[in-house]
Amino acid sequence: MDSLIEILRSIMSQTRSQGTTESPPTLPRAEGCWCQGKGGRDQYYELTAEALMFGEYCPCPDGQALQENHNRLFAEAETRQAHNLAKRRWQWAGIPERFKGFTLDSSPLGKTENKGLVDRLRVSPKESSWFLWGERGVGKTGLATSYARRFINAGHGAVQFYGLPQLLATLRETYNRPKDEESDAPTEAELITFWSRVPLLVLD
Repeated sequence: MDSLIEILRSIMSQTRSQGTTESPPTLPRAEGCWCQGKGGRDQYYELTAEALMFGEYCPCPDGQALQENHNRLFAEAETRQAHNLAKRRWQWAGIPERFKGFTLDSSPLGKTENKGLVDRLRVSPKESSWFLWGERGVGKTGLATSYARRFINAGHGAVQFYGLPQLLATLRETYNRPKDEESDAPTEAELITFWSRVPLLVLD
């Protein structure tokens, strides 16, 4: 009888030992790590990148890798935004269709004695003003619209292109026009104020 009890106790003891599991070992964290594997703290939603980011990233490898990835997402989102903004500004500029493919790099004037002018336009500050003159057909309008493209792509602001006859006709339409609160038509003063505030006004 005693031997049978001992046998049962032995079987029960073996069953208990087989049913227990050991806790997984805790992996050592990098020195200075405080994120507990999260990568950072003070999480928020970044609208530009359209992603969750952290206000502070942990100095551990996980945190640094996460920060590098988030910086990449943010940079890509900024590039997309700049591209879309430049596209809208170019559409709004009113550049004639035949000049929309012109760039400073492709300007035929860059291969003539006017190359120095093209080079100066390429690096000119956004506050600069230019007056281009020459015979008909030498490429003045193409050069001006090329500079407008460079101005927009550099993020300097919006551009408006007007043929001078078109601008004067638009201005004459406002002469003696009474201010009607229900009308969206601008007055002469409003047009002049608008043109004076456009970052780059190209008159052809």
